[in-house]
Amino acid sequence: MSTPPMAPAPLVSLRANAARRWFLDQQTWIRVTTEQSGGSVAVVEHLISAAAESPWHIHHVQDESIYVLEGHITMLVGDGHWTLGPGDYAFGPRQVPHGLRVEGEQAARVLVICTPGAGYDRLVQEAGEPATAPGFPPSPPTDMARLARLAAAAGLEILDPSPEHQG
Repeated sequence: MSTPPMAPAPLVSLRANAARRWFLDQQTWIRVTTEQSGGSVAVVEHLISAAAESPWHIHHVQDESIYVLEGHITMLVGDGHWTLGPGDYAFGPRQVPHGLRVEGEQAARVLVICTPGAGYDRLVQEAGEPATAPGFPPSPPTDMARLARLAAAAGLEILDPSPEHQG
């Protein structure tokens, strides 16, 4: 008879204590790490600038949920797309390509919840850098080859361009 895995300790995530990073021209807060949750979930809060978009990508080992806190985004999942606002939610199951784009003149704030945790938080940690000021980072071009390598190590695959940008 095998011993069941240890349950994670209770956890409260205070935003003031969350690791704040710049990741893909966004400001992010790693709210719950894979390790803190015993592998069950990773939660990252993103503040995304107006008109920005994520790379078209696929998660191979985790499902991704997006909960919109502020602003408006268009969520592309597989062949579907939806415009979401505050309080709206989208689910991107593993193995289904997806991405998002911020709509309008206002930044969007979203929670990204990956189940199981399986490394999305590590991708944000490793591909990002410590935020040294409030707001958005200076905009050097993203090293997509490096991002693709780090994403692969976290069980994701970058598929850019999105269907909307393919010729």
